[in-house]
Amino acid sequence: MTAITAVKLNNRIHAMDVMRGFAVLGILLMNIPAFSAHEFFLYWHDALKGETTTNGVIYNTIMILFDGK
Repeated sequence: MTAITAVKLNNRIHAMDVMRGFAVLGILLMNIPAFSAHEFFLYWHDALKGETTTNGVIYNTIMILFDGK
């Protein structure tokens, strides 16, 4: 059995590290609204007010384009 060791710097694939970084950042950005409020208020805040706000348009666009995937 071989021992587990750290990967040497010259053996790392830098493009893969960059892709992983963007993936983790994307996961964080998609989860920020869930950390901030209850689900009811995330989906119905504009409907309760009876208006369309910039935040509502941005949020609905994100829900359609990214969260529904």
